Amino acid sequence: MRKAGKRRQLSGEEIGSQLEANLKEADNRRYQGLDQLARLEQAKQAQRRRERKRLMAKYGSDSPKVRRLEAKLDAGEDLITGARVERQRLDITASSEVATQEWVLKGFLRGLDGEGLRGVTLVLSWDQNRVDEPVALTRSHSDGSFEFRRKLGGDLEGEAGLGEAEEETQEQQEQQEQLAEPQPLWLHVLDPEGKVVVTDSEAVWPTSGVLDYRDLTVDPAKVGGGEAQTRYLGNASTLELHDLENSKPQCRVDTIRAAFRKPYKTQKAAVADGFDFCAYCFGREKSKW
Repeated sequence: MRKAGKRRQLSGEEIGSQLEANLKEADNRRYQGLDQLARLEQAKQAQRRRERKRLMAKYGSDSPKVRRLEAKLDAGEDLITGARVERQRLDITASSEVATQEWVLKGFLRGLDGEGLRGVTLVLSWDQNRVDEPVALTRSHSDGSFEFRRKLGGDLEGEAGLGEAEEETQEQQEQQEQLAEPQPLWLHVLDPEGKVVVTDSEAVWPTSGVLDYRDLTVDPAKVGGGEAQTRYLGNASTLELHDLENSKPQCRVDTIRAAFRKPYKTQKAAVADGFDFCAYCFGREKSKW
């Protein structure tokens, strides 16, 4: 009778590599699942919008049936936004490489509608309540993403970092010494005047070989990116276009959620995007429902 061969013990490096491969595969499957979920929900949303128009034409905008359908539309948009946010996180964490002697912080800065905010200043500092002595700063990219990098024993790199001058001041030397030891850093979002708008509730701990991720949401109006002041406002939930110079109480413009508010300068641009005219703002003869 043959004896069973002795199984080879895997090394720690082999176990780590296998675990990393399994995690990447799990992320890929999760990404595909989120994409399918978002597509399915978008199709359902289109059906709900058509049904809402039919119910409004038959029962009026204040009908309980219309209100219930509006609640489903709101929930559907939240689901689609959540899926998009998670896919973006997976994109960043899956595609980012971190050297063994560096620490990286990446993330997204979003408005209340979940869309990325561009050109907003973000700062890392040692103090949760102060930014007058920043360790590093950067600005969000066109899609709302941002990035900080720290080399082991070196500067934090953003759009601007420490140690750029040829001669370091005593203060800079002290900050370099702080960077050499693991200490918590706080992430702040600033307005155009340099005042703190939002501070992340959880500190980050720079650690070599580690990628940290943060997703922050701010009111665009507080960072210089408020809603454009235009005459026309589209409600992306109902695909109705409102005339802000002729709106009526029945339009309920003030109740349109930030995620659904889409400003337009012209009626033509809104119609090209699939919007219909609000019967209260423009008259029933111009509205299709």
